[in-house]
Amino acid sequence: MGSNRSGSALLLFFFLLPGPSPLRQSPETGGRPVGFRTWLWPAGGPARDRRFAEALRRIGISGTCVDNEQDPAPVAALGIPFYLDHAAGKGVLHLRAPDFDRVRKAYEAERDPALLKRPHSLLSPKVRVDLKRRIRERVERARKHGPAWISIEDEISTTRFTNPIDFDFSPQALQAFRSWMRRRYGSAEALRRIWPGRVPDFEDLVPRTTDEVRRREFPKGPWPRNLADWNDHLRFQDQILAELVGDLLDLCRELAPGIPAGFEGGQPPSAFGGYDWRLLLAEADAVEVYDIGGARELVRSWKKEGCLHFETLFPVEGGGGQDLAVARLYDMLAHGLDGAVVWSAGRVFAGTDPSELTVFGKALAKELPRLRNPRVRALAGARVDPGRIGILESQESVRLHWMLDSRRDGRTWIRRFGSHERKHSTSQSLRLSWIRLLQDLGYAFRFVHPSELSPRRFDRRRLPKVLILPGSLALSGETIAGIRRFATLGGLVLADETPARYDEYLRLRERPALDEWFGIERSEGRRFLCGGRIEEGAPRLPSGLALVESGLRPEGLTRAEWVGKNGFSFVRPRGEGRSVLLDLDLASYHRERLREDRAAACRELRARMRRLLEAHEVLPVALVRVPGYPTVLEKVSLRAGSRRFLVIRANVCEDPTLFTRLVAMGSRKATLWIPSAATVRELFSGEVLGRGRKISFRFDPVRGTFLELERL
Repeated sequence: MGSNRSGSALLLFFFLLPGPSPLRQSPETGGRPVGFRTWLWPAGGPARDRRFAEALRRIGISGTCVDNEQDPAPVAALGIPFYLDHAAGKGVLHLRAPDFDRVRKAYEAERDPALLKRPHSLLSPKVRVDLKRRIRERVERARKHGPAWISIEDEISTTRFTNPIDFDFSPQALQAFRSWMRRRYGSAEALRRIWPGRVPDFEDLVPRTTDEVRRREFPKGPWPRNLADWNDHLRFQDQILAELVGDLLDLCRELAPGIPAGFEGGQPPSAFGGYDWRLLLAEADAVEVYDIGGARELVRSWKKEGCLHFETLFPVEGGGGQDLAVARLYDMLAHGLDGAVVWSAGRVFAGTDPSELTVFGKALAKELPRLRNPRVRALAGARVDPGRIGILESQESVRLHWMLDSRRDGRTWIRRFGSHERKHSTSQSLRLSWIRLLQDLGYAFRFVHPSELSPRRFDRRRLPKVLILPGSLALSGETIAGIRRFATLGGLVLADETPARYDEYLRLRERPALDEWFGIERSEGRRFLCGGRIEEGAPRLPSGLALVESGLRPEGLTRAEWVGKNGFSFVRPRGEGRSVLLDLDLASYHRERLREDRAAACRELRARMRRLLEAHEVLPVALVRVPGYPTVLEKVSLRAGSRRFLVIRANVCEDPTLFTRLVAMGSRKATLWIPSAATVRELFSGEVLGRGRKISFRFDPVRGTFLELERL
């Protein structure tokens, strides 16, 4: 249920954020904020003529896209704003299904590495020349008509989406890999100290396939001994994609200065596909990302200042009706996104007549004009409060989790497609579960990259107060030193399971590097987490909350709390801070948080986390009570220039059944507690709801409640 505590000691972090950030502006509005924009994907639907343009304005849709070889002149002549899509052309950065499946099926049948040549290799000089030629033609044609932004391609990947396959064994790719490896290691002797088995000189070096590595490592026990060769090839692929994308975006900016350029269809991090977001975001001015596996929050944390952030809005099939689509639209607005790509013209219009709308189209026509409200414009691109909590994101750990999750797949590992990973990926489950847990508790947070903990960049003033290690099985010595230093200087380090079993090359350490630091002794035990789920036989608390690993005991003076009959959570003071190893199942939380039969376990996990954070003087951004509601209320604090906002929403879009039940309950009277007295206005109407620290309001289960706060 919602909390009823008054929260007298709360710190409302959006009052304390440093320095104002500029509002998103646009040349065509004379420097005024442009607000939340919706772009209609033109698949199906009516012809793009005058009536179509009038219908878009009537519905409230901001514009559309011009695709591939299409001439933007007719769209621009109708006064329809547009963005340029597929500037680099289809079928290269995003492989078409027939091209990908032809290679995958041949390799799956024969397992011959000679077949592992990516169609349209990303390292082929001819392919790169063709990509740049198409960009030049299309950007130069569109530039004079003023595109709002440019997308080089949709759903870019080194493979297809995040589907696993060992691309690329083409001659160009092998040559580039050898050169990259020489730069990475410097000498063959250094490489041989890292890679397992017989390692040739660089000029003869060939990547080892996933099949070869699995055959070598899995018979050795539950933990692969050395995945350095496999990890290096995947890291190389990640960098190749990021460097190519950066090169193409530089070309777009050269051809069309001042127009944001990026890509669409961003995927969650995975071993395959190239989605190391820290690399991909370095040069992007605009991204459209699928909100899967925590990708939205990674992008929000790491995108550069001014980068436009969009997501796709789909109509809803089945439960929840179009109310659920509306809730997802306001969810995007609540998180400071710049807009949405609406799928699609054929789903908005009922046929070829633009005056006839589908149920989805009618829902948009009702809601989108509200987003034109001048008071609301500043929310688009607003800065979400990063809070005092950081979640460490380790791409090496993502790769390692994929390998561990695939252990039982045998030769079918190649069918671990993105749709399968969404349900059976430990790294995605952990990332999303920590996000949902902190959202349910009302805390602001951001993601932290390991480089922020390196000696070269370590700055305690810029780091959060709490550092969470979510399944951080692979950590470098530098990152480990940074974690230790972070705690010594007053930080709280929280790990859900034993971290640092592997180094940054994915070599298994003889003992996890932070065991002694957490105060752990090991006896015969087992890890129960695989595929994002806890396996049968895991020790459990009376509430049903499971341990991740058995056989752990406190060492020396470590303070440990019994967890059930068979395990401990470990707490140690570290200088001015503390380290805590929970050894508790976090991966299941995002699936179980809305299930009544798992309420006790989720409630206990929230209570434990709240105690740890409050003991370290890290508190929620606000407290809200809605009588009769489960613990699903997210509180999002945002800032745009000198304006500060608080959005309260029901975080249940993943469960249409529960969403429908809450909608049926209707608007509810609610109470908000804030620590600093403020004038609180309902953002859309401008109505003053009250002044002070305790405010009553009506909570909208579909749209959420959007508030603006002015400090008294």
